Amino acid sequence: MLPNQTPFPTAWLSTELEGYRDHSEPTTYSQFSYENLPPLPTELFRGDFEWLKESQPQEADDETVDLHSQLERLLTTASQIKLTLPEEFVRFMKSPDLPKHIRSCTDCFFDLSDEIVETPASEGGYLIHFLSDSQGCLFWYLYLTKTGEHCVVVSDKLFGIEGEFLRDGEEIEDSDEESYIFFCARSFEEFIYRFWIENEIWFALSYDDEPLKEDQQNYVEHYKR
Repeated sequence: MLPNQTPFPTAWLSTELEGYRDHSEPTTYSQFSYENLPPLPTELFRGDFEWLKESQPQEADDETVDLHSQLERLLTTASQIKLTLPEEFVRFMKSPDLPKHIRSCTDCFFDLSDEIVETPASEGGYLIHFLSDSQGCLFWYLYLTKTGEHCVVVSDKLFGIEGEFLRDGEEIEDSDEESYIFFCARSFEEFIYRFWIENEIWFALSYDDEPLKEDQQNYVEHYKR
């Protein structure tokens, strides 16, 4: 799904890539231009995530969410309103292994919606929450239409999920307060790839002190050009 097919402005909200794409001021996330993001190897995006399986899986902790059970409930809800979830999204969330390959330098975690929410900004659009920042700063969603198109959007607002998220010590609730929603990826697999490679780059540059791999170096060189 292309940006101009949605009602949302574009932006990529993410961490810095030290020495290549820096924050303008000290912060966890900055708003970077979507149009200036490095190109992705779209020829790899076949819905099977084979490119991800080559990376090192992470050990699951005791609080890992049961995504498979959440997905089954979500599929039931979707069928009731005649909404079809993207095959790549279902395959990823159903897999016991694929989510384990995603590291997050801000401790983001996968957690699927308890419900499907109609999009406030348009007629006929729906939001499904699937990823949260650990401190409740940002939440990522599938945006879907009844005609089968989808993309990924990001917001500072929590839609359609029950649970406790703390921001500045306060519990976040699903409210009608003013907030933002940005288009950030044309498909779920495109989002997962960019989220994955940027976090791997962050760990290599800022934590592991390791040289970048060829695909990672090619990604950041875009900012030098």
